Amino acid sequence: MKYLALLITLNCSAAQLDFDRQPPADWPMLRYHLYLVTAEEMRILCPIRQPVHGCAVPLFATGKCLVFLRENDEQLRNHELWHCIGIDHVGENTMRDAWIKFKGER
Repeated sequence: MKYLALLITLNCSAAQLDFDRQPPADWPMLRYHLYLVTAEEMRILCPIRQPVHGCAVPLFATGKCLVFLRENDEQLRNHELWHCIGIDHVGENTMRDAWIKFKGER
């Protein structure tokens, strides 16, 4: 039941996560590292889109996923952590494409 509540909560966020599509079957387990940053730091550290409040940056070679947040908000943190396990926004392939690109460069 708590997972259902989490899914409902996350689906109410501005950029909806695509829970209907699983991450790639070989998506690695990444350890997340959480950082609270300023808006300026966020613009520098988040390479994908123009982040408003947070982003997740997978570092596949080191087995890490860096999560940058402008505020310590549970909903936002959970949203970004879903990216760390390979879940993209509806209509996007950002995390999936990053994994495919990394595998092709090894």
